Amino acid sequence: MSYQVSKVYHFMNRSGQHGYHESDLIFIDGVPHVVIEWNGKEPETTVALDPAELAGPDGAESYFYGPAIEDPRPLS
Repeated sequence: MSYQVSKVYHFMNRSGQHGYHESDLIFIDGVPHVVIEWNGKEPETTVALDPAELAGPDGAESYFYGPAIEDPRPLS
């Protein structure tokens, strides 16, 4: 499958650490998803976003997502 990839700026929590991130953004069945990890050309780890909280794209063709998301990857 081929994805239209944009950029999204968002806050993410991981193990008590909070940070501001730039990630890839794709839409799956019309729902925006942050791509945390890719496996080749396929998204491996994604987080679905609330479309009402997604702003953009701005003049740079990027988006901003307000609420912090939780990193779904297991801690190593």
